[in-house]
Amino acid sequence: MLAVAGQYLPIVGFSIVGTAISTRIFGVALVAIALAATATALLLWSPSAAGTTVLVAAVAAVLGSVSNGVRQLATARRADVAVRIAPAVRRPRVDTTPDAAEVYLRTRDEELSLSIWRAVGTGARAPIVVVVHGGGWVNGDRDSGGTPGHARWLADRGYLVVAVDYSLSSPERHLWDVQEGQIAEAIRWVAGCADRLGGDPRRIALIGESAGGNLVLNVGSRIAAGQWALSVDGEPVVIRAISALYPGVDLRTIWYSRDVVLGKWLRTLPERYIGGSPDRYPARYDAVDSSTHISVTSPPTLLAFGTLDHLVEPRTVRTYARRLREAGVAVRTLEMPHSGHGFDEEGSIGCQIYRELTLRWLAAHAGPSEQPGPRHRTPDLADPPPVDRGSTC
Repeated sequence: MLAVAGQYLPIVGFSIVGTAISTRIFGVALVAIALAATATALLLWSPSAAGTTVLVAAVAAVLGSVSNGVRQLATARRADVAVRIAPAVRRPRVDTTPDAAEVYLRTRDEELSLSIWRAVGTGARAPIVVVVHGGGWVNGDRDSGGTPGHARWLADRGYLVVAVDYSLSSPERHLWDVQEGQIAEAIRWVAGCADRLGGDPRRIALIGESAGGNLVLNVGSRIAAGQWALSVDGEPVVIRAISALYPGVDLRTIWYSRDVVLGKWLRTLPERYIGGSPDRYPARYDAVDSSTHISVTSPPTLLAFGTLDHLVEPRTVRTYARRLREAGVAVRTLEMPHSGHGFDEEGSIGCQIYRELTLRWLAAHAGPSEQPGPRHRTPDLADPPPVDRGSTC
């Protein structure tokens, strides 16, 4: 009952639990129905105040969870997405094993790898999707979160999908000026190896979740603005589209979070990534703020987030979307009601809507048919410093 109520109330402790179960809201309803039936049977057998309380709570939970589910289904209907209820009740088992893994970058301290899911059912060179995981810039890897599931789903629909690792920040290593360059290097590697992998380097799109959303938005805009001279056979690499899940577009807001439960922990993420507070390093925060990289050349962008996200405040994503539109960039947003960070759990209603909208976004801007790309300005900045790249093509 409290978990369902938490999807309506801004009380942090309740709403964190509430948004966590919102991915399986109809499953919650079934449990509540079973509890209500049991309480009813007990009351018929032996009336009691405790039994009445349980029955009232169970009925309220049924009504609340069904109401939340109906709102999520209404979101699907407005997006013209047909969803299946069965996987939204119980998480399906999906084989997300990649087809291959390779090293794309070697540094003095580590090797950075990527996983590859080859396109299924296409005889031509497939559009490419590069996926960047989340984890607050300090945790995670290419096999974590929803990354493998999204990758396999897109590969099954004709895309060559590559998920990349990058160096993680820590209390001793503040990699605010490193991670984006590594993602750019991964894109360079993928474009250079596209022929061998069965991909089309002229049609590259990016997907990122949370911190990975921040990285792909920044890297995509910076490549489009010519800050990295990525090319294949003399042709510039163009990012055709971006799809970002609950992206951390504004690290200042994360640092200044007043969330009584999560605020102190949230502050550690930008501190480890940046090295300190916004007051101490304002230029660094500007450098990683996604809005500072917006230009007329920024790629078409799909933004998806939950309306009760306690890690990435929804207002920051709405503001970013507005600034993209003001710059003339094609934008679409998906706001999942009664949902928070990680609403795209495998099989959930949010996952089904997000994937279908992403598939349409990619088809419209990156393939599978040939599409004209955005304007590309002649690079006026040097490439990233020379590195020891990984496997060659």
